[in-house]
Amino acid sequence: MMKKSILILLASTLSLLFFYIFYLRDYRDNRIKKEAIILLSELEEYKTKNGKYPTSLESAGLFSPTNGKDELFYNLSKDSLNYMISYGDGLGESMVYYSDTKKWERFVGRIP
Repeated sequence: MMKKSILILLASTLSLLFFYIFYLRDYRDNRIKKEAIILLSELEEYKTKNGKYPTSLESAGLFSPTNGKDELFYNLSKDSLNYMISYGDGLGESMVYYSDTKKWERFVGRIP
């Protein structure tokens, strides 16, 4: 009886883990990337109007915790010509968008 309970618990735990890995993680990733696309267009519009990228999202009025962008992080380069948008994608992993290449890359470790 005890072995059967342990097997059921183990099977349930594994099922939940697979559900998270294969469904919820992709759902979250897709949701955040959609929000990032909106943010990217807002940043380009800001640059068109002001001639430069904002030093921070908050100062430009582009950040609102109620719309989910609180998971996105913005870093302006030292030369103020490029920026990075990033979000956590697992333990020690991040997805990073580089404005100079206009590509997303997976980054493991600390973001430069």
